[in-house]
Amino acid sequence: MRCVHPIRACALAVVAGFAVGSSSAHQEILVGQSAAGQLRVEPPHVQPIRLPPSKIPGFDGYATGEVGFSSVITDEPDEDLYALTTGDIEFVLVDIDAGLQVLNDTGTAFMTIGEDFHLGTPFFDSHALWNVPVGAPAQRFGASVYVRDRLGIHADSEIVQMLLAPFVAGDMNCDTEVNVLDINAFVLALFDPAAYALAYPECDSQHADVNDDFEINVLDINPFVALLTAP
Repeated sequence: MRCVHPIRACALAVVAGFAVGSSSAHQEILVGQSAAGQLRVEPPHVQPIRLPPSKIPGFDGYATGEVGFSSVITDEPDEDLYALTTGDIEFVLVDIDAGLQVLNDTGTAFMTIGEDFHLGTPFFDSHALWNVPVGAPAQRFGASVYVRDRLGIHADSEIVQMLLAPFVAGDMNCDTEVNVLDINAFVLALFDPAAYALAYPECDSQHADVNDDFEINVLDINPFVALLTAP
């Protein structure tokens, strides 16, 4: 199924809802500048970025509007990362794997290589919608971007690479379902991640992070049980 008149009508309101109201952990891509004035991009430290089963009308498979490009607010001198106070910033899509797509900033079409996505003037928190219409949990897709200043005040950033992957919390055997067949694998991921990786090489132990705090520990047990017992 695909939005027709146009994609924007089906998606942008939903993305805005994710940006301000989702209970999922926010996956920020930080945008700032170096001490020399060059733009800098810091992708999420935890990758791949998670693409949950799509709840966005018109987008099949896996999709998220949680990937926010956010301007740095607090200077981090140790990282040579400083807040922007000037400029009009956009990111440019350099490369993207087949099967992964990202909606443009007007919501009218998917981006093509070389196209830009307007982020805005500081301080901004802009969200793109990423979609894998056909994929499997733990299958990884890459995308490369850089940011530039429409006003030409700042030098372009270096190109950064991101990994994104379909993510089904609690699906520990990667069959796209959460049921009793995932119990042993969940316990293994919880107490022996190395053994889990050997037993399920095509999966990702991060699927055990059912409470979405980007850690795998006993706090995930009750949420996992809740998934198993949900009607």
